[in-house]
Amino acid sequence: MSGTPCLSVVIPVHQAAPFLPALWAALSRQTLDDIEFIFVDDGSRDDGYAWLQTHTRDDPRVTLLRHEHALGVSAARNSGVDQARGRYLGFCDADDLPGPQHYALLVSLAESQSLDIAIGNGQLFNREIGDLDETIVGLPKPVQAVEGAAWLAHCHAQREWVYAVFLVVLRRDWAAPLAISFPPGMVHEDVVWINRLLLAARRVAHCPAASYHYRQNPLSIMRNPSESARLQRIAGHLAAVRALRDMAESAQAAAAPSLLCQAHVELNKALGLLKELPPAARRQAARTLVDGALLRWFWRTGRRASWRRRIVQTWLRRWLPI
Repeated sequence: MSGTPCLSVVIPVHQAAPFLPALWAALSRQTLDDIEFIFVDDGSRDDGYAWLQTHTRDDPRVTLLRHEHALGVSAARNSGVDQARGRYLGFCDADDLPGPQHYALLVSLAESQSLDIAIGNGQLFNREIGDLDETIVGLPKPVQAVEGAAWLAHCHAQREWVYAVFLVVLRRDWAAPLAISFPPGMVHEDVVWINRLLLAARRVAHCPAASYHYRQNPLSIMRNPSESARLQRIAGHLAAVRALRDMAESAQAAAAPSLLCQAHVELNKALGLLKELPPAARRQAARTLVDGALLRWFWRTGRRASWRRRIVQTWLRRWLPI
């Protein structure tokens, strides 16, 4: 594909072969014509990369990249971003289905209001589109451009934040100099990534149409019930807490309360996951939390009684088989 496309869409792929035919059909139906698709296979052991080679090789809009070994979704997205050439940058997950107008709506919003960040909406589904009646963004967000700090303050007032990277389109000539990459090796990496971008953004707005279809995939790291997956999620929440706490220290007054509240929410999620672990792993994770001093910070800055109760439980789990 020659020239500069309007939009580059980065799609990390790992062990996603069963989902690729439906995904490619959905991408092929996009109403935005001037678009490039950058697939990044992250060390998959299935036949997904071969499928992509066979079915997309004659499409000039497609770029295929491959990691020989699995480096994680952050590394895959970062590799794709490095290859992007579009005026705007968007994302898609390999097991999801963007609706035909998803990217056209976000680019149109971004261009009409000269946005740094356009944020869309999506609908959840299990096996088929429409089998769940739940949107990702449930409460109204600013549809006219506001500063990123004002967006964060609005979300804080609602206690609803938008983290889904696949709902975001960025103006690339604004985002590239910021060099804000996805934190490598981290689960919940989009929490850190989007907040860093919002702190720098001058113009952000929302497209409320639920134009993206997000699959509730039971095999994803977010829903995998294994002990190792739960430990990864706990570690991701804790990394997000530390990053959000650090961001809040230097943020504008309008944004700092939102960042601190998100840090409390992330730590509360980590504490909630402890009870899902076997006793030995639970005690080890509790020791990590206690020794890391995060609980002392949480106790000092948190106000909810239910959260403080979880702190006491975590202290006890450090020594007791509960």
